[in-house]
Amino acid sequence: EGYEAARKVFAQHQDSRGLADTYHALGLLSLHEGDSAEALRLLRRAVDMHRQLASGLAHGKVLYDLAVAASERREYVLALDSATKGLEIFDREQYRVGVSQCLGLVARVLLNQHRPAEARPFFERALRIREDLGDRRGVGEAVAALADIALVLDQPDRALELARRAREIYGQVGEFVGAASALRTMGVAESAMRRFESALAHLRDAVATYRGLGRKDAQLCVILESLADCQEQMSLVKDARDSLGDALAVAKELQLGHQIGHLEARLRASLH
Repeated sequence: EGYEAARKVFAQHQDSRGLADTYHALGLLSLHEGDSAEALRLLRRAVDMHRQLASGLAHGKVLYDLAVAASERREYVLALDSATKGLEIFDREQYRVGVSQCLGLVARVLLNQHRPAEARPFFERALRIREDLGDRRGVGEAVAALADIALVLDQPDRALELARRAREIYGQVGEFVGAASALRTMGVAESAMRRFESALAHLRDAVATYRGLGRKDAQLCVILESLADCQEQMSLVKDARDSLGDALAVAKELQLGHQIGHLEARLRASLH
């Protein structure tokens, strides 16, 4: 209500900068509340106003937030365009925190578009900047992403090396969900190199970390399915079926439609 009242005041006084900032704040509020469609509408309005005002850093920041909202709605063309424009502004203004954020977002969007080779240089540049800034959590995120890219590009030894580094960094900063994801990457890399006992240990540790935190999200389904893949390769059929069942239960609880159908199909196939 406060932001809406401010919007009306700024509109009455024809304060374009104040109005643009209010639309930005309302868009962020909608994004925080999970209404990405309304966030997108408000942030588009803020971007248009800041573009007309040529407001520099403020324009870049709202472009970044628009890219985040678009990415959440899987509108990847808009997300990539907005993040790229924000990156250009932050580069021009020499705002390295913003540059790092936009680089990471561009890279994640490219990954979501199944373009890992194109994503890698953006993560690599983000990593260099985050190291210079002393942003340990950001360094961990970039290293973990590069490990995932190495997996996709069939470089399991490189993926294992990077994932170990990511896990170490995440442990140092207390980012245990990230550490669990890094363990999952380590397990998948070990499986690819047919080191199944080590893979199984990493994947079980990843699941145990999630359960210890009491956390359930889509990534837990991914970890459980990776555990099932490893167990199948080791001919641990019942264990694999149990892991798939656990993943399906999480997917149903979170109403993850695509994963529910996929996991149900895998469970049916495992019975034959």
